[in-house]
Amino acid sequence: MASKYIKLDWDWADAPEAEFLRDRYGKKALLDWVQLMVLMSEFGGSVDLKDPAQMAHAMRRLRKNEEGVMEIVDRCAECGLIDADAWRAFGRAGSARALRDARAREGRKQWGEQMQELSTAAKNTQHEAV
Repeated sequence: MASKYIKLDWDWADAPEAEFLRDRYGKKALLDWVQLMVLMSEFGGSVDLKDPAQMAHAMRRLRKNEEGVMEIVDRCAECGLIDADAWRAFGRAGSARALRDARAREGRKQWGEQMQELSTAAKNTQHEAV
C-alpha cells in the first residue's frame, strides 16, 4: 500500500524561506507549499504552468482556479521557495536544482535526436553510393 506521506530531503518547516511564507501569508500558505511540492514531484521536480494540461492538473491538485494556482506560485517565488527567475521567465515552478536537471535531460534528448538524424542520413548516403 502506498504511503500518504512524502519523503523530503530537507527539513522544510524550519527553512527561513518557509518561515517567511508562514509569517507573511499564514499557516494555510504552508499547506499550499506542501501541495505544490507534491505537484512538482509528480512532474520530476518542476511543473510547466504554461502547459494547459499541467495547469489543469495543478488546479485539481491544489484545489484552486488558475488565478489561485498562480497566486500560490507567486508567493512561493517571492519567498525564495522556488526559482523566481524561471517562474517569471518561463512559467515553470521548481527549485533551481530541479530546473538544471530538467534542462540537462532536455539537452540529452535533443542530442540523441540529432545523433539519430545523423545516423539515418549516413545510412541513406551509404545506400545511395552503392
